[in-house]
Amino acid sequence: MEDRRLKLDFIKIIVFAGIAIIVFSCENTRSTPELEQHFSKNQIKDLNELNDFFISEYLKSSRDNYGDSFKKMFVLEYNNGIDTLINQIDFNEQLKLYNSISKSTFDEIWEIKTNTTEMFYGEKYILPKFKGKFQSYLKGLSRTNSLAKDCWKYMEQSGDFFQLMLNIYISKNIDEINFTDFNNQLIISIYYLSMIDNFGRDEKSKKRRLELQNKVQKQFKNL
Repeated sequence: MEDRRLKLDFIKIIVFAGIAIIVFSCENTRSTPELEQHFSKNQIKDLNELNDFFISEYLKSSRDNYGDSFKKMFVLEYNNGIDTLINQIDFNEQLKLYNSISKSTFDEIWEIKTNTTEMFYGEKYILPKFKGKFQSYLKGLSRTNSLAKDCWKYMEQSGDFFQLMLNIYISKNIDEINFTDFNNQLIISIYYLSMIDNFGRDEKSKKRRLELQNKVQKQFKNL
């Protein structure tokens, strides 16, 4: 009788633990009505993972302190360039992040291209997925969200991350942006992850960037 009671108690503990894990997982996954119009539940979990990676690895912070930590990072990045973030971690950690999410999520945000221009021939770079879910999400969100509107406008015109100039918009509106809004966090995270990717993905591109850095540094020293 005692053994049976112990078994029942053990089963109850397992059941309650399972329920707690599910509840915690649901609470830990943030979403918005705009995201749910375009992405599946599993894809939204992946988007949370992308956002959390940016917060922990590049902002060196947590969700609760997103606004303050982003503002500090932004000032450094705006004054010193994207290298402020590039030098934070080994880019291979970002590649591992991509592998931790589903390919379907990655493919709805990004596509990888190979440069065919003579100067940069063969170099790989990342672009917003043309007519992917992320672009569709931005388009819909742009009706009510000024950050998304600015991002969508330049993405539609250029089809590129480099030309979004999101940091210019942020610098002009940093006190008006609601950094607790998950939509805004996600836009910012994907923008910066994409910018970092374009400097870290291709060895030729990385070498050329470092050579340019050294050249600029020598010019400053000679002034």
